[in-house]
Amino acid sequence: MRSAKAVRTVTAALLAFSVAGCSDMRFWEHNRHHGSQARMASVDLNSASRRQLADLPGLDQQDADRIIQNRPYNRKRDLVDRNIIGPKKFDQVSEYVYVSGGGSRSSGR
Repeated sequence: MRSAKAVRTVTAALLAFSVAGCSDMRFWEHNRHHGSQARMASVDLNSASRRQLADLPGLDQQDADRIIQNRPYNRKRDLVDRNIIGPKKFDQVSEYVYVSGGGSRSSGR
């Protein structure tokens, strides 16, 4: 009788922990996709690495390469004005980038 009660208690505890674990898993899965952008640090268009740029939402390695090849930038809107990326990508990334230390583009570029 005592062992049956212990089995029921252990089973109930395991069930409770597994249910709690599932809800935690759903929470983390949701935040991995939706919450990560809120924690993302801003990067400087004139000094960010290829990886930093490619990790931004909406950008890939080719976008990062174009951004680096067309430096320097005076303002972040230069990405669209100079046809580096399109307006949709710019809308996705604009809150995560800034420009500091920009200069005039040389005429040889």
